[in-house]
Amino acid sequence: MLQPPIEPQASVIPEPYLLTTRTVTPDAADRGACSVDHQVVWPHAGTCTVTVAGRSWSLTPGQGLWLPAETLHRVRADPAAEVYRTYLAPFACTEVRTELRSAGVARAVRELLFYLAFNGMDRQRRFDSQRLCIRLIDDEVTSVLEVPHPADRRIRGIASAILADPTDDRTLDYWAWRTSTSSRTIARAFRADTGMSFSRWRTSVRISAALELLGAGTPVTTVAHRVGYATPSAFSAAFRRVVGRSPHQYLPHRQAL
Repeated sequence: MLQPPIEPQASVIPEPYLLTTRTVTPDAADRGACSVDHQVVWPHAGTCTVTVAGRSWSLTPGQGLWLPAETLHRVRADPAAEVYRTYLAPFACTEVRTELRSAGVARAVRELLFYLAFNGMDRQRRFDSQRLCIRLIDDEVTSVLEVPHPADRRIRGIASAILADPTDDRTLDYWAWRTSTSSRTIARAFRADTGMSFSRWRTSVRISAALELLGAGTPVTTVAHRVGYATPSAFSAAFRRVVGRSPHQYLPHRQAL
């Protein structure tokens, strides 16, 4: 489990402005972190996974996760991915929702954030542009894939095995035998703890792993086998059901920048 730092990271937003954007570096991504500012974590290329209190969200370009101030979290990204944090001053976000949630970071917003990061402008124009970014990030909400990590001790071992190896296709009956528990008890525990059936939760784990592989440029056929599907067509059908789009659309050369 992540252990919070003694003190949250101090604000990195230059006074008196409202936001700033910084790269998520590989060494920083490996450690738990939190800040006195709100944050939106978002990938510009490739994919990343954000974990908060036993819940994980897989993000692809166009998607972000809004983290309220002092939210302890960890970011995991492929070395080839390009991932950013946009820090937002809490006083500037009083009129928007500030709970942990998904947040869209559309192409136009990303380009404006880059422009603000690398170009000078007068104070009023910068304030106006930053306010626009905050409104657009809040308004452009998009669905992201969440994988809850079960806390129920009866199913923690099962979940850990599947998270470590998404190809694990052992059935509820097998796990019932292995844990000396009834399959009905295990099924009820998964639904109560994660809000999903055992089968749906395992599919979410597989698709989350697939998103990371696709973001790294792994061919769809290879991804299908690595996450437990016998054929690319079965994988593509499951991927569409969960994500709503074809896995080919998540390969780096197809992602909208």
